[in-house]
Amino acid sequence: MYPNRFLLLLLVFSSSVWACDFEQVQFASDFPTGRLSQCEATPQGRYLLTLKPEDKDINPSPWYHFSVYAEKQSTIPVALVVKGYAPRYMPKYSTDGNSWQALPFDTNNGQVQFNVPVPAGKKVYIAAQPPITNADYKAWTQSLTKATPGLEVSLLGQSKQGRDILVLTKQQPDNHEWLVILGRQHPPEITGAQALMDFSERMLEDSALTKQFLDRFNVLWIPNINPDGVAAGNWRHTTDSQDLNRDWVKFSQPESRLVRDKLKSISAAGGKIAFALDFHSTYYDVFYTMPDGYSIAPVAFTEQWLNDLQAYTNGMFKVSVKPGSNPDNGVFKQFIADTYKVPSVTYEMGDNTPREKIRYIAGAAAQTLMRSLLSYTPDEYDYKEQ
Repeated sequence: MYPNRFLLLLLVFSSSVWACDFEQVQFASDFPTGRLSQCEATPQGRYLLTLKPEDKDINPSPWYHFSVYAEKQSTIPVALVVKGYAPRYMPKYSTDGNSWQALPFDTNNGQVQFNVPVPAGKKVYIAAQPPITNADYKAWTQSLTKATPGLEVSLLGQSKQGRDILVLTKQQPDNHEWLVILGRQHPPEITGAQALMDFSERMLEDSALTKQFLDRFNVLWIPNINPDGVAAGNWRHTTDSQDLNRDWVKFSQPESRLVRDKLKSISAAGGKIAFALDFHSTYYDVFYTMPDGYSIAPVAFTEQWLNDLQAYTNGMFKVSVKPGSNPDNGVFKQFIADTYKVPSVTYEMGDNTPREKIRYIAGAAAQTLMRSLLSYTPDEYDYKEQ
């Protein structure tokens, strides 16, 4: 007998359930980043798991993260269904929540079908991507600050639900130019989060280039701007039903206002925002840039940097560039370009880009960006009206 009637009733009020109990198996999402919307046992012996977004009319990033438990050693047949959207993420499997591997899968009538091996009396975990939780960010920032003299972590402010938003800074009193790095506007975009971490670690390593760069430029990191959405396992939004990367005009959310006000305070103290990077994930690797000739300075900076990145990674990585401008759309890169008249880039990693390749690209991007930023004089970052 399957207790589906109760679960279906619960879903009238919630897009994410805590647990689905069947006679032979239990599915649960009662942990940070967990998401599972509906469970049903089919007559064919397969478990049909439905995914629903936190809001309607949303970018299709159907995140899932749940545990599977069985009293006896079992192989559990599962089918994922995404209500109203196509599936996007291949299933990943973990026995401890830390080490992950891809599971073999197939698709049939819009379902993603796969088998889950479950040891007797132990939980295993299934996720769209290897999760990076709020606790992981805290541990990463602590590790980074411990290993990096002069790197400071502080509280930027709190999210809508009262979670801490941390900011990292590496600065010297005589430096006035700033590089700004932002991450995790959209919770499921794990490969972008991995790239931000790898990029930052390369930028802070002990090398002659890093020393030269940090002797001139200050760096500001906000690696996790949407901790509420991350904790809830949201597809895209904050828990206030807002897409943060559409909020950089209206500033309806405390998270975007905190960043805006921090950048204002830097400028008010005599600092100069020189460049900004915003890390994301999408279906493939791509850099979204401002159009050629846009009213920023240095006008050719982004082209130079990405050409240098292509030369560095020649044969290993194809740099794909998509220029664009939409002043009313509320995206972060547009906000930076229009407010500070400097280049800004959205750095997107593909959902299925291999982990080592993400690390390699990020290291190359960090090195070439530092060289490119150093190649311009401070005056060349000042936009002059034509």
